[in-house]
Amino acid sequence: EAYYAKTPLPSMQERYDHFLCEKQKQLSNSKHLIISYPLGDYEGKGKEAALEIETFTAKPSSPWLVRYQYLSHEAYKQLPPEQAHALYAGKGLLHGSISSLERYRRCPFSYYLRYGLHVKEPFSFSFDASRIGTLSHHILEVLTKTYGKEYANASKQIIEQLLEQELNPLADLFKNHADWIDLLKQRLLTSIQQNLKILSDMEAHSGMSVFQSEYEFSSDYPLDNAILRLHGFIDRIDCKNEYIRILDYKSSPKSLQEAQVFAALQLQLITYGIISSQTFRKTLLGTYYVSLKNENIPCIAGKVK
Repeated sequence: EAYYAKTPLPSMQERYDHFLCEKQKQLSNSKHLIISYPLGDYEGKGKEAALEIETFTAKPSSPWLVRYQYLSHEAYKQLPPEQAHALYAGKGLLHGSISSLERYRRCPFSYYLRYGLHVKEPFSFSFDASRIGTLSHHILEVLTKTYGKEYANASKQIIEQLLEQELNPLADLFKNHADWIDLLKQRLLTSIQQNLKILSDMEAHSGMSVFQSEYEFSSDYPLDNAILRLHGFIDRIDCKNEYIRILDYKSSPKSLQEAQVFAALQLQLITYGIISSQTFRKTLLGTYYVSLKNENIPCIAGKVK
């Protein structure tokens, strides 16, 4: 505002007066005007009318009786077995992933929208957390396949070169966002270096080596009137002699909870372990999440004597 005062632009008071004048025109343009607001919120807290409303009406507000009463209506319809079978398991084959089974357990209607009607979210052009996670997955996959157990000691130049291979075409496409993409590259470079340092400590205290990266599996399970074809990718399988372990990279912190497993809401790691143990005929030592995101740590301000 101090800067605006030195320019021919209108001041804050002038803009506010103009805003009120325009609102006054809108409110005074109708023959009949009804102003309503909620007397309370969903938490049960009361609300009062804004000062502008009280001033405009020149009298305090009063409750207005609602003419219609809200009636609850429960609309629950179940698909007939024949229709469900034709919708999901055409030709007797039900294609699925572990995430789709977890979605069904959480909300069958959501499963119906996504895998029955094939309704998808609108495509987003932003570089959100999921795409950042996918890129981090790719960097780790390339490093483990190229350098084996020494992947965690990859130099800054190697990581930067891999990031440039993926992000430079993006900068060429969106030239107006070149600075933002460069900033993203620097942040990812720092994040991956920090993740590799943590993984380096793990590798230093483990005799296991990377056995498979992005391992693709497909397994058939007979059901009553169809076959479930389970398909997916395991981020990483480590091995030594007759033992294996599973590492699943995540773009956000995640922990395995027993209650969620038995409720069939966290089937991923368990399924990966079972399939890997059966496929490679080795003893499973454990399955683990590896978070690739650097969390924001809140720091409470304090006084120092």
